[in-house]
Amino acid sequence: MHLRFPDQTRRPQRGPLAPSVHYLVLLVVLAFLCGIYLALLNAPTEKAHELDVSKTSSVPPALPYSDAIGAERKHVHTIGIIVAGGKSRRMGSDKAAILYKNKSLLDHAIDLLALFGVKETIVLGRPGHAHGVADPLLGAGPAANIVAWINGLYQSGSKSARTREPLRLVILPVDMPLLSIEQLQVLNKHKKGGYFDDLYLPLVATVDRPISCSGPRMKDLLAALKIEPVTAPTTWQPALKNFNSIADLEALN
Repeated sequence: MHLRFPDQTRRPQRGPLAPSVHYLVLLVVLAFLCGIYLALLNAPTEKAHELDVSKTSSVPPALPYSDAIGAERKHVHTIGIIVAGGKSRRMGSDKAAILYKNKSLLDHAIDLLALFGVKETIVLGRPGHAHGVADPLLGAGPAANIVAWINGLYQSGSKSARTREPLRLVILPVDMPLLSIEQLQVLNKHKKGGYFDDLYLPLVATVDRPISCSGPRMKDLLAALKIEPVTAPTTWQPALKNFNSIADLEALN
């Protein structure tokens, strides 16, 4: 008689996994997917980073622009213009070159635009200056020359790099050495721009086409730009004062 013993090397066959094992695997997968979702949800976006940077900036960037017809937001090309072509008859000498605190009135205006964040500055009526251009209309007033220079940017057969975007104009007189960035920021808050009551300059305006002006005066230019007057606090009167004579300058010093 032969006795048979079980083969000790044969592995026992395994049955299907118990249901509890399936549930455990499913829970692990779900936990992993939830972790990925929460990580993506809490990750800072590039837009949020840009907003944080702008909040810490001391000088506001050029404002975005929305024209009167469409609601689409566009970037603007900002140009600072200093009106410096007057003959300074009442001052008796070149007003732009007069010193205040060891700096010329013209340099005060240029530095203020730079502090405000303007990258391109034009000194109107000063062709010999590094930033200067000649008055397009010799003998005409500041309004006529501002309009002529701006419109000249649009007269070429194809638009220049400046006029591919709306132009944000920051226009200063050369004879306001106490003007500060605070006043410019107030004007710059308005979408179309603005100017202060009873003053023609400084002004901020946005244009996206040649200016159609009904006359040569500054009041005609303000009407053509369709910008609104802004009431300045009385404490700003010294900052908004024009200096037209030696007596004005001596009182300032």
